Amino acid sequence: MSAIVTLFSSEQYPMGRFRRQKLAYLLHRHTKQTADGFLKKAAGPYNPNIRYKDEKIAITSKYVKEQGKGKFIKGEKYTEAMKYFTDWYGEETITWINQFKFRKNNDLEVLATVAEAVKEIMGANNYPTLTAVKKIINDNAEWKPKLVKDFFSDKAIQSAIDESIKLFHQ
Repeated sequence: MSAIVTLFSSEQYPMGRFRRQKLAYLLHRHTKQTADGFLKKAAGPYNPNIRYKDEKIAITSKYVKEQGKGKFIKGEKYTEAMKYFTDWYGEETITWINQFKFRKNNDLEVLATVAEAVKEIMGANNYPTLTAVKKIINDNAEWKPKLVKDFFSDKAIQSAIDESIKLFHQ
């Protein structure tokens, strides 16, 4: 959480919880090839530990500081958090996650949601088609409303399928 806030926020643009969750999901998929603890929630994959455990540790340790309700910027001791992160995951992981720096929240929601659906489909040894991904989304009560959102178009979902395969399944 601390590394994501340090890399993606600034005084002018503090990081909200929504964006942090999506980036954390993508980072976990990249570094651990899984996303244990992430639940299928209305806004996409969501891990309550990030909000209720990691966030408190990061604030108490002064790795991040809250700037407004639910918005965060790097804290006084952010360099300690970044050293731990790079020691554990390496500099290449920072390069990898930075590809999402300027992505819009809606795009991150589509990508994280579709990536989770693709993981489920491929875990059953099936190929992730547009129809199969939309079925996963439609069959989940919390995710079903996504299919009427403008930014969850067939084109956006297909693009996210292709990107997910490239990011996580090669």
